[in-house]
Amino acid sequence: MHNFGSPRIGNIHLAKYITEKVDNIYRVVHNRDVVPHLPPDSVEFGFHHSAYEIFFNEAFTSYKVCN
Repeated sequence: MHNFGSPRIGNIHLAKYITEKVDNIYRVVHNRDVVPHLPPDSVEFGFHHSAYEIFFNEAFTSYKVCN
């Protein structure tokens, strides 16, 4: 599964559950996209991403895979 510009989905337990249940899940993110940074990841909110992130630079000429 590939997501493009996905926001944080829920708490750490939900993120881990989805990662365990869905094989080959990736989030594709551009460096200036604000949506992947929402809602804020902080102690008060506790939102997290699941799976791996494919992070593209501004020009889409390179990327890195982040855990």
